[in-house]
Amino acid sequence: MKTINLFLCLALTYMHVHAQEFTRSLPSFEKITISPKINVVLTKGNKESVRVVYARVDQDKIHASVSGKTLQLYLEGARILDKREYVDGDDYRSKVSVYRDALVTAYVTYTDLQKLEVRGEEEITCTSVIAGDEFTLKAYGQSEITLDSLNVGEFRMVLYGENKIKVKSGLAQRQTYRLYGENKIDNSALKSEDITTSIYGEGRLKLFASNQVYITAFGEPLIEVWGSPDIRKGLMIGRASITHSK
Repeated sequence: MKTINLFLCLALTYMHVHAQEFTRSLPSFEKITISPKINVVLTKGNKESVRVVYARVDQDKIHASVSGKTLQLYLEGARILDKREYVDGDDYRSKVSVYRDALVTAYVTYTDLQKLEVRGEEEITCTSVIAGDEFTLKAYGQSEITLDSLNVGEFRMVLYGENKIKVKSGLAQRQTYRLYGENKIDNSALKSEDITTSIYGEGRLKLFASNQVYITAFGEPLIEVWGSPDIRKGLMIGRASITHSK
């Protein structure tokens, strides 16, 4: 619901600030890297393409191109981190984003997706199934990522920060998590046989497994395990809370 409300608000805002858009076909890609200030909606299709709706930023500042099987979406000067500048206030000087007023949403059509990397505080939504032998998700920052469905042999996730992740349905025979910070993951609807987790910090993790869950934790994470797996503990430092619901 939050995602729907966000894009509705963006759409309404665009109408008041004269939104523009451009569309382009893309060569084949297997990985997507999303940089700060760009929200993305992913949909599976027959041909790779991107449609970008934007306002309060010049089109030549928006980059959407494929290099080495990777689709790169970023704003000029903000590929890794948000580009910032100093602004003088009444009694102080602060550093703010150069693109603080920019509104950018990219609608990406993919045919095969094996890796997704997100940097910043964006909302990323995939409305189609992601299928294949393996899929890797990496996120750095405070993004909110919702995947409609997975059907993969192996699912790997690496998170740094305070990201929120949800996979709404699907199957991944094996899952591997490496989490740093206060990330919140709800993958209880994603069926799996074996899961390995390494958690550093105070993250929250909801999982479903049928065979085995192996947990290594440093800090005070909250872990909810669904299904009937054998739960095994590796090195545990801190006060991890592990609950099991069959």
